[in-house]
Amino acid sequence: PQVRDRAVAILRGAIADAKTYVASTVLVVPGAVRDPEKENYQQVWERSQAEIRKAIPDARAAGVRIGIEVVWNDFLKTPEDFVKY
Repeated sequence: PQVRDRAVAILRGAIADAKTYVASTVLVVPGAVRDPEKENYQQVWERSQAEIRKAIPDARAAGVRIGIEVVWNDFLKTPEDFVKY
């Protein structure tokens, strides 16, 4: 929970910065499955969506979009997953 709280604070800061610099979008890597023994794909999916949703009102108010960035982190591994997310 502390890591997720910090991530939302960072996202909100990025949104504020984007507004200041008249940027249209901030990129977010939504999550990673680093240790399958401690977390699974579904947990990362649910947690990341819940946390990103917290910043949507900030993004709307700032006129900034939240872009989801896919990197090699064992999350959103297929185009279908990305579309569903």
